[in-house]
Amino acid sequence: MNDDEEYAYGMDISVLKFINPIDITDTTDQDYPSIYDSTAKTITYEKAIPNYVYIATNSYTFYINSRGGYMKYAIYLNGDEEVETHNPLFVNNNCEKTSEDYYICDDAIYYGDTIDTEDIVENILAKIFNLADYTLTSVKIVPPTANLNLTTDTDTVKKGTALADAGFTLEFYFDLDEDVKTPDTGFFTANNKGLIAGISTITLSMASIIVYLSHYLVNRQKAKVKFNKD
Repeated sequence: MNDDEEYAYGMDISVLKFINPIDITDTTDQDYPSIYDSTAKTITYEKAIPNYVYIATNSYTFYINSRGGYMKYAIYLNGDEEVETHNPLFVNNNCEKTSEDYYICDDAIYYGDTIDTEDIVENILAKIFNLADYTLTSVKIVPPTANLNLTTDTDTVKKGTALADAGFTLEFYFDLDEDVKTPDTGFFTANNKGLIAGISTITLSMASIIVYLSHYLVNRQKAKVKFNKD
């Protein structure tokens, strides 16, 4: 939307869950000239939308925060006990990389901003965390009644726009891939039972410990994440 274009900045009242458009009696703001379309249920401002939109109804008067809201991310990495102890990992919206290892983020979201969880995973989360061995299994919006207009709402993909006073957290659930959790070590396959029977108990135990430690060190290396606390 362009502030220089007359009546280009607007708000769709019909999608606000806490206001019945039928009850609206006044939207006049002398500092921000506007036009209210009772048919389309929209308020369109001449030059700029105010920080707080005035709406009077038959029962209540609302001052809706048109520019402010928040969107945060909570990341759950499941399947590795060492990593799970840190769940959830929180990341704010609008992250900007400042160096090789650090990001500066804020959680602001505005009326009309686009929400695309696929884009968030690819362009934000995957650049902060090592997700190569993880599969996204679920995306949840908390609270589920957040003031959003969703165009796509599946188990793993949420897309849409933020409405007025939208404050919510996107929870991303990732599971460690099965081939990473239980690698084929070669010790317990159906084709080499005779060979296993001939190995002494001590030797087999030592081999198992070596395999476990190797797997543990690999997962620990993959789990290293740097955080920048303000």
